[in-house]
Amino acid sequence: MHDSSSVTYPVFTAIAAPEVQNKLNGDFAIIAGPYLQNLATGGCELDYTLTFVSEKFISIVFFGVLDEGEKEIFAKIPLNIDVQTGAQLALGDVLNLRDADLLPVLRLLTKKDMVDFSKGIPESWYYNGTNFVFCQRSETGEWLEATVAASDLKKFLLKPELF
Repeated sequence: MHDSSSVTYPVFTAIAAPEVQNKLNGDFAIIAGPYLQNLATGGCELDYTLTFVSEKFISIVFFGVLDEGEKEIFAKIPLNIDVQTGAQLALGDVLNLRDADLLPVLRLLTKKDMVDFSKGIPESWYYNGTNFVFCQRSETGEWLEATVAASDLKKFLLKPELF
C-alpha cells in the first residue's frame, strides 16, 4: 500500500489565551492519534489544509489514510473552530437546521453534486471563504462534497458575522 508514512498536523499558539491553545492542540492530537500509532508499522498518512482563517473562526480539513490489512481507509475530517473559545462549531451553530426551507434549498442548489441530501443535511462541513462545503462518505467509501455559496444561505445563517 504506502511505501512511507507521514503525519502532519498543526500546532496552535495563542499566548494571550493558553486555555484555547491547549484545547485546540488537544483536539489536533486526538485526530492525529491513530495515525501516530501506525507510524512504526508504516502505512499511514495525515495531512491538513487550512481552508479559511479569520479573527473569528478557522476551517481546517484533515486528510488521512490508514492501511488496514489489504485495504486503505480514507478519512476527511473537517474542523470549524471558534477562535475566541477554541470550541468546535457544529453546523447547527451557524445554520438554522430547524428551518424547514433549508433542506429543499440545499437540494436545489446542490442538484449537480453527488451528496445525498435525502438522508438529511450532512454534519461534516467546512467553509472555504465563499462557500459552505458539505462532506459525505459514499457507500463505497469515497468522500463526496457539495458546495453552496454562503450568500445563498443568508436567510439561514445564525451567525452572519462569521461569514
